[in-house]
Amino acid sequence: MADEEVSTDIKVSLPPNWFIYAKPNFEAFLEDYKDRPGVEMLQIGAYTGDASLWLVKNILTGEGSTLTDVDTWEGSAGEPEHQALNWRTIWNIYFTRLKGRPVIPFRMTSDEYFEFFKPVNQFDIIYVDGGHTKEQVARDAGNAHTALKHGGLLIFDDYTWIGGVEGDRPVDAINPFYYGHQKEYEVVVVNDQVWLKKL
Repeated sequence: MADEEVSTDIKVSLPPNWFIYAKPNFEAFLEDYKDRPGVEMLQIGAYTGDASLWLVKNILTGEGSTLTDVDTWEGSAGEPEHQALNWRTIWNIYFTRLKGRPVIPFRMTSDEYFEFFKPVNQFDIIYVDGGHTKEQVARDAGNAHTALKHGGLLIFDDYTWIGGVEGDRPVDAINPFYYGHQKEYEVVVVNDQVWLKKL
């Protein structure tokens, strides 16, 4: 069975692949991590595993490299696109794709993950693509800052997202985070995403 395929027991069309919009940045800015041993990456928001599968096949290929995925696999309140999806099916797709790969899934909120594990200077790369409210992104940003190694990459998705409520979007948390920590980070790129390197 090809890597991108899912179990034939899942008799549904695949949900939308939102990773295709982020993929060019991943290809451009993660190349240095390819085949490097012991790379640890944290991804907040895993969805169907489109990004996860690409990462373990193309970047996290060095010995001992791992991807930690944190997601409720229940969707986010206030996002109509999520309410229309069958999250049991999405979890099954994710699990089928990533079974046997160097991926550790945690089926919980990012708040629960950080509260329970309290990672400090652990991850080389952190990708924030979970809840899209200002409050949630701000909490994820603060926790990610603590969990990220010096020299590591902190990636925010949906910087230009215009869903939800004006004033309560990822950009409304990402900008204050950067301005509050700008002496600690180098800007890698700003487009639909914000990529920062921790100094």
